[in-house]
Amino acid sequence: MALLPPPSRPLLAGLAAAALVALVVLAYAPGLSGAFMFDSVERVLRNPALALTRIDAGRLIGAAYAEQAGYPQRGLAYVTFALNHYLAGGRFDPFAFKLTNLAVHVVNGFLVVLLAGLVLDRWRRIGALPAGGAPAGAVLWLALFAAALWLLHPIQLTSVLYVVQRMTSLAGTWVLAGAVLYVLARTRLEAGGRGAVAGMYIGVAACAGIGFLCKQNALLLPAYVAVLELFLFERGALAAAARRRLAVFFVVILVLPAAAGVVVLLAAPELVLDGYANRDFTPVERLLTQARVLFFYAGLLLAPGLRRLGLYHDDFAVSTGLLDPWTTLPAVLGWAGLVALAVWGARRRAPWSFAIAWFLVGHAMESSILPLELVHEHRNYAAGVGVWVAVSAYAGAVWARAVNLRLAAAGAGAVWLAALLA
Repeated sequence: MALLPPPSRPLLAGLAAAALVALVVLAYAPGLSGAFMFDSVERVLRNPALALTRIDAGRLIGAAYAEQAGYPQRGLAYVTFALNHYLAGGRFDPFAFKLTNLAVHVVNGFLVVLLAGLVLDRWRRIGALPAGGAPAGAVLWLALFAAALWLLHPIQLTSVLYVVQRMTSLAGTWVLAGAVLYVLARTRLEAGGRGAVAGMYIGVAACAGIGFLCKQNALLLPAYVAVLELFLFERGALAAAARRRLAVFFVVILVLPAAAGVVVLLAAPELVLDGYANRDFTPVERLLTQARVLFFYAGLLLAPGLRRLGLYHDDFAVSTGLLDPWTTLPAVLGWAGLVALAVWGARRRAPWSFAIAWFLVGHAMESSILPLELVHEHRNYAAGVGVWVAVSAYAGAVWARAVNLRLAAAGAGAVWLAALLA
C-alpha cells in the first residue's frame, strides 16, 4: 500500500523531485568549501577526540564522549564528525564535513515530503483543507512544494553550512522520522490494525532517544506528536479500548516526562540557574525577550531579508521589563492572542492553527528559561516545517479555485522561490 496517493503525473513528479535535489545542491554548493566558524572550531576542529585515524570500538566511544559529559551528550553527532575526519584521510576537511551536512539536509527534505504528504492527505480525507481542499493526485505535488520551501529557505543556511549544527539537522532527522512513524501507526490504530499502539511507542521512543544523542531538543518529539494527534485524528472514532490505550500512551510519553522535568527543576533549580553565572540577563528577562525573538523568527520565515539573516545576533536587545523595550508587551500579548486563536482553530483543524502550534512546540525548549544564547536561526530547523505544510495547504486551495489565475500563481511561487535562492 502506498504511503501517499499517487500523483496525477508520476513521471513528472519524479523529475520534479530530482530537479529539487539538484537545485538544493546548487544553492548550497558555493558554501561547501568555507571555513569552520564560531564554536565549530572548538567543538570540532580543535577536539582531539574527533581526530579518528583508525576505526575501533574504543575510539568511537571516545568520540561519542567528546563533550566530556557524564554521558555521551550529543554523542551520535560527534561520532559522525569523527568518521568525517577518518574518511577525509585523517584531515578536518571543511568540504567533507559540509557535504555530509548537505546530505543530511537532503534526506530530511524527503522526510518533509513524507510528513507533509501524510498531513495533507489526512486533511483531505477529513475535509480540513481550505476552500474545498485538493484532489488526491495533488497531495504529493503540494508536499514537494512544502519541502522545496523548507529546503531552500535561507534561514536553513546555518543548519547546513555551519558544521557543528549537524547536531540540529540530525536531531531533526529523528524528529521527522518519529512524526512520520506516528502518523502511520496512528492511522493503523484507527483502522483497527494489530500492533498499532506498540508501533507508536517504539517509533516515538526510539526516534526521540536516538535524536537526543544528536541534540537534546529531539525530546520535543512527543509534543510534536501531540500536535499531530490534535490536528489529524478523531478520538471519538476509536473503540473505547483503543481510546484508553491512546490516553495512556500520551500520559506515558508526554505528561509523565513533562511532570518529572518540572519536579526536577523545582527540587534543583541550580541546574538551570548556575548557567546564568556568565549571562548578562536573568531567566525572567530571557523569557520576556523570547516573545520578541519568536516574532523575529516568524518574520525571517515569512519574509527573509539578507540584512536580518546571519550567524550572529548578539545585538538583539534584552527585554528587562514589559516596556523596556516597549515592543516586549505587544509581543507577549501577541503570542497570548495567537495561542488563544490556535486553540480555537484546533477544533476546526485549521492549517494556520497547526502552523502556530507546531512552531511554538519547536521553540518550547530553546525559547524557555534555559540559559542559552538569545537568538540562533538554526532553532527554526524543525520548527519551521509546520509553517510550510500549512502554506502548501493554502497554495493548493488557491490553485484549485483560481483556475484562471494558475499561471500567475505559479509565476508568483517561482519568483518567491527564486528570491529564497538569491
